[in-house]
Amino acid sequence: LGDNLDQTGSFSIGGWVYLDCESTNNTIISKRSFSDENPQDIYKGYEISYDLTWGFHFVLTNGSWWDRIAVSTTPIFNEWFHVMGVFSSGQSLKLYINGILVNETLTDFSGLEDNEFPFIIGAHTNFASGQPTSWSTSGMLDEISIWDKDLSYEEVQISMSCISTDDENLQGYWNFEEGPDEGQVLDMSENGNNGTINGATYSDDVPEQNCNSCEYEEIDGFTYLNSFEDSHYYISENLMSWSEASVLCQNNGGELAVIESSQEN
Repeated sequence: LGDNLDQTGSFSIGGWVYLDCESTNNTIISKRSFSDENPQDIYKGYEISYDLTWGFHFVLTNGSWWDRIAVSTTPIFNEWFHVMGVFSSGQSLKLYINGILVNETLTDFSGLEDNEFPFIIGAHTNFASGQPTSWSTSGMLDEISIWDKDLSYEEVQISMSCISTDDENLQGYWNFEEGPDEGQVLDMSENGNNGTINGATYSDDVPEQNCNSCEYEEIDGFTYLNSFEDSHYYISENLMSWSEASVLCQNNGGELAVIESSQEN
């Protein structure tokens, strides 16, 4: 995608991932520079990768690899899962898997510097020239997005099933629905960050998105998530006990949801 999408403040990045090989390093998304002209290798930028040593992680680097800021978790193989990395400037770095916060580290780091290397989906580069790429994804990717804000828990949940292209903070969104005949991958946001396809193939075996356009009722204290099989799903904006939550749901004409399938989730 070229030298685009540097992130100097808070940002979020992620999408749907299917990894099919445990024995190779895989990069999901990256924009990082590399220099070997110093006594030690210097990296500047961000990436989400599966590393045989470090696990599945979201990483920010602004110098030596050993000075990186990272959050990691156990990788998932041979099934689709959703990942979202969230950086809150001067506060924290978070990693969400399937909408659940799995790791968080606090930081006073304020933001990355710009770099001249390309934004890449499905690989990164370890060469000072920026080419060739390496760590290509072994598997499949879908619904990749990047935002110039730190998404909230509720927004991460919503992004799993629906991404609004009207959101002014959405910097790039690639749903890969253009097909191989298009000759490039199209950015569905308003920013036109289209990219060159290099060795990828298209598949219909992808998670279903559900941007339900039907009207729904706004309920005080709740955020609307989405709809599934004629039911509307909301998430409470407040913590409470199970019994208190059950009473509150009943008073608003609903009931506590028990998620029973990956489709419902």
